[in-house]
Amino acid sequence: MAKLTLTDIAAGFASITTINANNALIEAALEKTLSRDGTSPNTMSVAMDLNSQLITNVLDAINNQDAVTLAQLNAASIVVSTAAATAVTIVDAGGHYVSTTVEAALAEVFTLLAATTSSKGASLIGIEDSAALITATTVEAALAEIATAQATLVATDAKNVIKVATGAQSIDTSTTLIDDAHLAGWSLVANKQYSLTAFFAYSQNVGNIKFAFQFSNSPIQARAAVSIVETDTTVLGDYITDLTSAFAITTVADAGGAIVTLQGGFESNAGTGGTLDFQWAQETSSANATVRAQDAWIEIRQLD
Repeated sequence: MAKLTLTDIAAGFASITTINANNALIEAALEKTLSRDGTSPNTMSVAMDLNSQLITNVLDAINNQDAVTLAQLNAASIVVSTAAATAVTIVDAGGHYVSTTVEAALAEVFTLLAATTSSKGASLIGIEDSAALITATTVEAALAEIATAQATLVATDAKNVIKVATGAQSIDTSTTLIDDAHLAGWSLVANKQYSLTAFFAYSQNVGNIKFAFQFSNSPIQARAAVSIVETDTTVLGDYITDLTSAFAITTVADAGGAIVTLQGGFESNAGTGGTLDFQWAQETSSANATVRAQDAWIEIRQLD
């Protein structure tokens, strides 16, 4: 679009009106241009689009809002203000550091990180608990919280105690009943009804096995049903036994031994509950060891 459009004069007479109108248009157009000598108005009312052209021969900037030339940028020296880490103080609103400077605080952090074998190592490591299962925010505090919860769980389920043999035990050349290394040490409450469930396997060559339950204080009605299966799956029999008396297995000829299951119950001593231990020994003394296998277990459950 043309910035200035004048009316052409078609004839030489009676044209003064057209000439005056064109002059007015020229004057208005000149008012919208920039003046080389600064004649007003000489300011921009909109952004100037240079269309990727250069502005040349620019005077070096003097005032804050003046354009800076390339020569000024090249000649400028960039000065970076530095300060020693020992001179920079820190504000520790959380009270995590003894130090008051950056350098000393960093030294504290590296010292604590190096001491990962101490409790401080775990106390420095944060955790994210998106499920909100625990209130702790560090590994150390979370482990302590879990330990407390586990102890509480054990205390609330004290009526049902299962002991599992984490290793095998062997006896040779002895028919004297002794406490099992893993299946002993139940505490009983006085005058309570208990159920007893047991499972164990043993291997032997000559000696076979006998077992009993040793009560520190005599129980009432301590009876159980015993089932014996030879390791070749031959059922040797089902029996009823008094838990306080030694039950001997003598009919197993297989060196692989047998699997024994037991289901029974008893009433603890009315005065003092006492303790209960599982004991066993060889039925016939032999230098060939009788071995109670790993993973045997006994459950004692208080019913009332």
